[in-house]
Amino acid sequence: RGYKPLSFDQRMEMQRRLQRKGFGIEKIDGIIGPNTVEAIRSFQKTVGATPDGFPSQELLALLKRSCGGQGRATAGARGRAQGGVEYFGTMKAVSR
Repeated sequence: RGYKPLSFDQRMEMQRRLQRKGFGIEKIDGIIGPNTVEAIRSFQKTVGATPDGFPSQELLALLKRSCGGQGRATAGARGRAQGGVEYFGTMKAVSR
């Protein structure tokens, strides 16, 4: 297919984002099983993408855009500093 596969952490992020949006993910485990494939297809249908159920970099980018870019903070995600406030997904920490 000529694509860069999702890493384990990216697969877990994808599952978290699908679950947060209400797409039938029961377990966040990084494993792409039948429930995850069906959740991907359902999400793809709602955004007008081809519902192939394939977990790709493009799918993760689309999920990030549709979720407002918010996600759980990771070692590589430092948040956005705004006026002494640093945002990490839905949490915020005030700098002192």
